Amino acid sequence: MPCGRSAALRPSGCAAGARGTTVVNAGVFKAGSGPGLRAIGVLLWLYLAACLPVHAGLPETPQPQQLTVADGLPSNRINDIDEDAYGYLWIATSDGLARYDGISFQVWRVGQGLRDNNVWAVHVDARNRVWIGTGNAGLAMLDTDRITFRYYDR
Repeated sequence: MPCGRSAALRPSGCAAGARGTTVVNAGVFKAGSGPGLRAIGVLLWLYLAACLPVHAGLPETPQPQQLTVADGLPSNRINDIDEDAYGYLWIATSDGLARYDGISFQVWRVGQGLRDNNVWAVHVDARNRVWIGTGNAGLAMLDTDRITFRYYDR
């Protein structure tokens, strides 16, 4: 029972304070009688350690990142995206095929073996070959060495 205001209802160890407030007599620590300051410090440290969130060892949450032509993307119009077995992102755009490694782009256009820069679709198959569909040149496959395109004309 908490300390009451009335002296008749007040449990032992409670005393009336100024302006009718109640003061609880918590006792006095004497040398050798009860936990010392060191024990209280240890308990306080354990309490704080248990209550604070632990951040060590947790991976950082990935943050979305917007990439544009300023970053090396051939066009801001993206038609399709796929990922290969090595983690590269293959991006079909209206101005070529791009491979993103998380840092920079490698781009294939007409000068790098494409017959048409307008790439509508990209797909990486189970054998890690990159297949693309273009607007005017049909279906093409980029070999696993990522050097030459093989075209499958209509």
